[in-house]
Amino acid sequence: MRIRYEGKTDVSATLPKVMEFVSEPKLFAKALPGYKGRVRMSGENEFEIDLEISVGPLSGDIVLGGTRIREERAVTYRGKVTGLNSVFDYALRIEVEEMPDGSRIRWVIEGTMSGLISMVGETVVDRVARKIMEEVQENTRRELARAAGGI
Repeated sequence: MRIRYEGKTDVSATLPKVMEFVSEPKLFAKALPGYKGRVRMSGENEFEIDLEISVGPLSGDIVLGGTRIREERAVTYRGKVTGLNSVFDYALRIEVEEMPDGSRIRWVIEGTMSGLISMVGETVVDRVARKIMEEVQENTRRELARAAGGI
């Protein structure tokens, strides 16, 4: 099952602060729903993040692993999410643009799901994926406000 989602989020944080947050797995992990407080780095750019998730009748622990490629105003993550007898091969591109009152984060995630999760049905997966994307955006705004001393 192929998926693709994209969106944008406006935040009041500066471009350098946003780039630090979105390009550092140990910081960005805090925005992920189900984050279990564990990020393992292997070298400079490889990581694994422990999460807990529910998709229809499937629920349990998953590992989001990958590699990051940093640029001046963007970061790309590529890797696999494994668990629940499923695999999600993904690519996530995040671009940050300076705005007069903060920054705009544009993102695109696409990939292929296989295993049990692909049998749950596209409607259920789509609903859960959209909810996760909304939570990531809200959590990103909250974490950046907290880092700036706003909360």
